[in-house]
Amino acid sequence: MASEGRSTDELILMLLTGAGTIAVLPFAIMRFMQGSWPLFFLDTALVSGLSALTAYVYFTGRIGLARYAVATLCVAAILGTVYVAGTQQLTWTFPAVLIIFYLLP
Repeated sequence: MASEGRSTDELILMLLTGAGTIAVLPFAIMRFMQGSWPLFFLDTALVSGLSALTAYVYFTGRIGLARYAVATLCVAAILGTVYVAGTQQLTWTFPAVLIIFYLLP
């Protein structure tokens, strides 16, 4: 990836959303294989949303809306997984809050 002309904020946002996509994809595959359909659809929506936001920032270079979209997506994913799978999913709250901390001004 050529980083000439890209701001640090763009690179950080693309790195976080790209890494999030790669990190959540194995869980989506695992939940598909286990037949846990609500969590599979939630993980698939998260992977799709993060991938779309990565592409949006990559092609447009606009990060204002993308920051808030990623933060909203993280909160929705945490709330959804805790609602569907129970309180054992609260361990994922800290990484989501950490991402939100770095994204929002």
